[in-house]
Amino acid sequence: YLRVAVAAGDADAMNALGSMLLRGDEKATGEPRDFQAAARLFAEAGARGCAAADYNLAACLEAGAGVEKDAGKAKSLFRRALSLGVFRAHLPLGYLALHHDEDLGAAARHFSAVSGDVPGDVSAKRLESLGIGEGDVAEATFCLADVSERAADVGLARLERLRASGAVAETLERRLEALRDDGGAFESQKREGENATDDALDLSVHRDAEETAARRDATLRAVAASSAEQDANAAGDLVRHVATA
Repeated sequence: YLRVAVAAGDADAMNALGSMLLRGDEKATGEPRDFQAAARLFAEAGARGCAAADYNLAACLEAGAGVEKDAGKAKSLFRRALSLGVFRAHLPLGYLALHHDEDLGAAARHFSAVSGDVPGDVSAKRLESLGIGEGDVAEATFCLADVSERAADVGLARLERLRASGAVAETLERRLEALRDDGGAFESQKREGENATDDALDLSVHRDAEETAARRDATLRAVAASSAEQDANAAGDLVRHVATA
């Protein structure tokens, strides 16, 4: 019956068959796992207005399963799925914003939509209505914490640059010293006797070397996107925010 419905152009049936082929459900389909056939079915179903198929094709594009890997197209399809009511699309959109676009603001908004809006009612019925589970809420909460840490890395790196430029007020200088004494994630490698350059910052301690390097590189790219002069122009706001933190 499923294949009859697919042949008749039923978008939901196309998405269901594509999901089975993606999982490799041979008992149901009589065929081995076929990523390419699954992706074609998702594309056809999505073109016929099936939001779940848009989400599934986006996942294929993100992973390169059955189609050429394309984060940009994946993001567009996840957004379309979200606009059509697939709430769970916030999660992959958050991942793409964080790891592909390095857009911390967008990542925070997507993860907050899951971890921030749901806790008011975490009943099984509420989660089911949104198409997510408790694991999704936990994952979004963890990712949001990671975004916050990365944002802190960037903010502190910019404050360090302001300090090096001499555009740091006494209040901000005291706050920076207090943050260093706290022993948080941000710690400058600019210590006497070490072979470190001005740009060599250990922004993420207590992590494995590969993750630390990736975090450091992402932070330095974010800092490089603005100039020291722009940081100095915003120094008044920085002082007000930091002094009251």
